[in-house]
Amino acid sequence: MRLSLFAVAVASSLLVMGCGTTFVSTRAVEPVLVASAQSPAEMRAAIIRALQFRKFSPESEVEGRIIAHLDHGDVRLQIAVEYAPTQYAVRYLSSTGYATETAPSGEVLVEKRWVTQAKALNSRIAEEMKVPAREAAAAARQEREYQLMIEQQRTAQAQADAQAAAAANGQPVGPPPSSGVSAGQVAGAGAIVLQAVIPTGGINLHAGSYRCELNGVHYTCPNQDALNHCIQVGPSGCTRDPGQPRH
Repeated sequence: MRLSLFAVAVASSLLVMGCGTTFVSTRAVEPVLVASAQSPAEMRAAIIRALQFRKFSPESEVEGRIIAHLDHGDVRLQIAVEYAPTQYAVRYLSSTGYATETAPSGEVLVEKRWVTQAKALNSRIAEEMKVPAREAAAAARQEREYQLMIEQQRTAQAQADAQAAAAANGQPVGPPPSSGVSAGQVAGAGAIVLQAVIPTGGINLHAGSYRCELNGVHYTCPNQDALNHCIQVGPSGCTRDPGQPRH
């Protein structure tokens, strides 16, 4: 019922002048409802990114409200973006360079161009709110790829241990079955690259054979735990390899 009354109020305050200029209420842009409640930090970040994308300049901010303006030639539009976990709204504050008209009710109307800018900003906020979901999906994909790499390393380690045990017992040692870990680089998500070092004569994944590359710098790790720590936290348990050029 409230939305219906709002629509009637907006419709009754819209005027079309003889020169072709359309005037609308300063309340012509309705709040946008959010399907899933957002944290204040996520909502604020999405709004700020949207303001930057639409070239609005911020002026001031209080909790739940950001004031900004858009300059375009001799026109300036000042708006406020008010937000809560389940909705956000672009509010008209003032303008210069936009024509105005007084409605029979006494309300001051503004030419419709301000609504175009407000709706474009609303759409961009909606797009920016999808960013955390995309980041979460990317993080989940990275975690799956990381776990796959670890499993491949464990498989290669088990095969190497089995071959070493067979050789110690005097049993013939043939080429190891394929483990899914190739000589050289095993690509992971992001900037992390693992290398399984395969010297001549077979696979050796024991001490000193794990290498971790972070941001183009190579590190030699003594064991699997140090390699995992290098990937997840940092190379504190590994030694920088000066013989490897930085990418």
